[in-house]
Amino acid sequence: MCRTHWPRRGRVYIHLSGRDLADNLGRGMDHIHAWRIGMLTGMDAATAGTPQ
Repeated sequence: MCRTHWPRRGRVYIHLSGRDLADNLGRGMDHIHAWRIGMLTGMDAATAGTPQ
């Protein structure tokens, strides 16, 4: 007899809505974009995108 125990060790399922996923992706893309601009212009990534 095979028994399945939930949750299995090491696997966690977290349900996120499409809006949550889009928000997370958007924030990540904003961070990457700021980092890239900072690298290209020689600015600190933490201050990229802020008015001078």
